[in-house]
Amino acid sequence: MRRSSRIRRLRIVVVSSAVVSATSGATFPFWILYMHFNRHISTPLAGIIIGFGSVVPLFGSLLGGFLQDHLGPRTTAMFGTAAEGVAFLGFYVARSPWAFFVAFGIFGLSTIRYAARSSLLTHYLPQDLPSGKFFSYEFMAVNAGYAIGTIFGGIVINLHHPATFMTLLAVSAILNFVGAISLLVISEAPHTVHQHEATGYREAIQDPNLRRYLLYAAVLSLVSYASFDAGLPGLIGITLHKSPKLVAIGFATNPILIVLFQRPVYALTARLGARRTLKLTSLTFAIAWSTLFATFWFRSTFSVLVDLGCFATFFAFGEMCLSPVRTPVMVALASSGQRGRYFGLGHFARAVSNVIGPTAAGEAIGRGYAYLWLGALVVVGLANTQIADRFARRSNIDERLKL
Repeated sequence: MRRSSRIRRLRIVVVSSAVVSATSGATFPFWILYMHFNRHISTPLAGIIIGFGSVVPLFGSLLGGFLQDHLGPRTTAMFGTAAEGVAFLGFYVARSPWAFFVAFGIFGLSTIRYAARSSLLTHYLPQDLPSGKFFSYEFMAVNAGYAIGTIFGGIVINLHHPATFMTLLAVSAILNFVGAISLLVISEAPHTVHQHEATGYREAIQDPNLRRYLLYAAVLSLVSYASFDAGLPGLIGITLHKSPKLVAIGFATNPILIVLFQRPVYALTARLGARRTLKLTSLTFAIAWSTLFATFWFRSTFSVLVDLGCFATFFAFGEMCLSPVRTPVMVALASSGQRGRYFGLGHFARAVSNVIGPTAAGEAIGRGYAYLWLGALVVVGLANTQIADRFARRSNIDERLKL
């Protein structure tokens, strides 16, 4: 297939992914507030429910890796995207904690699409387009969608009128089903459908370089997205008693910065190399969480907004550093027949942190120990810089990978 045709099809998938990301941005930052204020679910229990959404990927990620190697990444990505549409329908009808548990379980299963989609796009890229460059810009587009969705959700959602939230859920379900269908424009990766080439999880986990990277990925997830999604709105809306609009500003600032500065940050990571980029990513997330300590002394709306701006700047920089290396590193570690299993284990490692992060945030914030929660994130983030250095040196990742 000609390069121009491939680029057009890649653009279709990237745009559809941005739209799907917008549905998450319009709803996910407000889950803990919606359950707390509209469905009268306690903050600790709401944190556990959100964390349960990451229990399912512990098993779903391994299933997703198996499906990638046997059915292909496109089929797996389509299944995961459609499952998120079903999850949104579940959220629409949920009223009790048990119903939310079920909906978040389906939502957790939908996350298998991320690794499958990355594997699919890696195969489909033109040979002259560096994967680090593509995933860096693709990350920028997805964050643009998330920012638009977050701003829209913050404006539309009224915690005194649950119907505003429920309307977003119905629209989100439809858009996810459309996103699943859009993946048909990308041809399936042929090397993933030959079962005799696939390697089992037992063989994959014996790779010491993979084990080191999984440890790094799990810790990095804990000090980034796993704690961000539930912890930040809980800190702002419950500990600081601020409005959902301030939560929306905090969430939207992050992807807006990514859209504006992803290109120069990619150029920076290309000069630094993978080892230093991985270390810088961990250090940056640790610094980001440390800035939020100021909110315990300066609680005016303006002060919190300024502090959120500082937090979002560091957090976004960490994300921009990570986006060009995460998928290429995994591809560099795995052969074509192992790729699904390697991606599945990477997703599993992040899923472990996604269980711990919201649960710990909900417990700490709900019981008045938000400062201990923040301190732990800073310490763990700093320790992960050494884990990154050990992995990069032992795997010789800079020689394997060119960003």
